[in-house]
Amino acid sequence: MFCSVCGAPLQEGQLFCSRCGSNVGNQQQMMNQQAMNQHAMNQQAMNQQQMIPANDQPQNSVTPPGYPNYSYSNYPQMSPAPNKPIKEKKNKKILIFVIVFLIAAAGGITAYFLLRDKKGGSSNPKDATLNCVNSLQGDDIEQIIKLIPDDVLNLYISFNSEDFAMLDVSSADDWNNMLRQIYKENGNHIPDTLAPSYQFKVNDYTEGTLDEVLDELIKKQYLSETTTAFLKELLYTLDLENKFAIVDVTITENGEAHPTVDLCYRYEGSWYSFSALSIPDMLINYVKKSMCANDVSSGQTIGTALYTVLSNEDCYDELSKYFNGGILFTAEPGEEFKLVQGINAPKASKEFNNLLGNTAPKIKFTGYDQVGWAVSITADEKVTVWISTASNPTAFEVYPDASGVYK
Repeated sequence: MFCSVCGAPLQEGQLFCSRCGSNVGNQQQMMNQQAMNQHAMNQQAMNQQQMIPANDQPQNSVTPPGYPNYSYSNYPQMSPAPNKPIKEKKNKKILIFVIVFLIAAAGGITAYFLLRDKKGGSSNPKDATLNCVNSLQGDDIEQIIKLIPDDVLNLYISFNSEDFAMLDVSSADDWNNMLRQIYKENGNHIPDTLAPSYQFKVNDYTEGTLDEVLDELIKKQYLSETTTAFLKELLYTLDLENKFAIVDVTITENGEAHPTVDLCYRYEGSWYSFSALSIPDMLINYVKKSMCANDVSSGQTIGTALYTVLSNEDCYDELSKYFNGGILFTAEPGEEFKLVQGINAPKASKEFNNLLGNTAPKIKFTGYDQVGWAVSITADEKVTVWISTASNPTAFEVYPDASGVYK
């Protein structure tokens, strides 16, 4: 028998532990009582077995060859388990702490990799340039979004607010959501206008402060004084780490190799390619062209509808007296076309609006305060459709030819 406190061996009849001094008299009494109880249980089981008549024994109690013939009373009896030392409880606590620590560490490691992935930067300027071009030549829109940190993008949007306002973009979140939408509309692909088709090779890079790298780019005639002034204002406003790099790159297109450079900057411990900021510029042009193409198509629909009206003899007679190149119809998007004051052609007006569903098309591109439509017919019966601004009713021709930004 052993002491329940320190585990030291005990002698029969010993009242106190010789090692720790604990009172073990009660422990011995408890152990003796347990032994007596166990003996009584065993004796009762043997008596019950002897009282079972022979014809009540199980019929299938045949022992297979090679197996010992155990009866119930032959099975070894389990003695009560001794009290476990306190040391094991401490070990359990240590084990639980280790498990919790490992779980916390695993979560921290996972969070680190998630945050690092979300940041999207690179460990050095060369990798930043490679990451930028590879992402644009790939088809992962989320990887492209990571090329520009949100803080940098927000500042860039504020510096070019008029251009971004044309797309109803005022923040990095607006921009990223628009990128995702364009990606979906393009069949889950990057638009061809964004994806560079050239081959490239990154050679080497030189680090320095902003002034040092910009001065070097001016010397190599890669940047103008105007662009340099803009970059300084932008990057100094952002208050970066003032760690920049010039990356030498060779671009091969149509079999011809051209040396060029990429400007990289370090932000929050990671490197990014400044060339990624050309993505908004390219996409603004892409969206503008798409919007303008939509407006030109709407102008063609309007012009075709009016030619159809002129094929009606009665409508032609109503309008023929006004074939002088002056404006005949005007409309705001979503409203009916109305004859200008002084023109009387009710039948032609009704027929014209019926063909257009009594609703003027929506104007997609409104970067110059476009407010509505205007239609005229010249003396040689040429129909012209215009998009009007608040100050000029014939600001942009969209049919039959496109003028200004709609070309």
